[in-house]
Amino acid sequence: DCAEEIRMKFGIHLGNQHAPGESAVERFREHIEQVRLLRDYGFDSLWAGQHYLSSPIQYFQPLPILARLAAEAGDMLIGTDIIVLTLQHPVEMAEQYATPDVVTGGRLVFGVGLGYRDLEYEVFGVRPTNLAVVPGSYSSFCVRFNELYPPTAYNFPPMAAAAKAVRV
Repeated sequence: DCAEEIRMKFGIHLGNQHAPGESAVERFREHIEQVRLLRDYGFDSLWAGQHYLSSPIQYFQPLPILARLAAEAGDMLIGTDIIVLTLQHPVEMAEQYATPDVVTGGRLVFGVGLGYRDLEYEVFGVRPTNLAVVPGSYSSFCVRFNELYPPTAYNFPPMAAAAKAVRV
């Protein structure tokens, strides 16, 4: 009998936002230690989200911190929960997140969303009433991603209005 063990998987959202006046350097050192402990206790994944202009809160951007923490994470999946895709250019995202996927041996999960903060939309020039057609929209991302990476490796329906988490 070759029954595969089935178990619930556990991940953690990294608290990559910090109160004003806290030492960003010290908090990042704590993140490194936290990831080591999570790895040693058998956690399956590590996640970080994204926001811009979060003052007075310090908000670490997910790509650089996840890239650094991947070295401590062992076999854990590393993922974004979420990248505000409507504020990004699809080519930039495909290129930026393909690299850490290679570095981690395929352990990156690229999670995306539309966002919700009017301030972010405003400073990036996005009209929230027209999210389906902005340059960084889901549909634009899917089309551009398929052009950069063949659909044989990734299954994106052309011009899809909703995104699933994408393993880059």
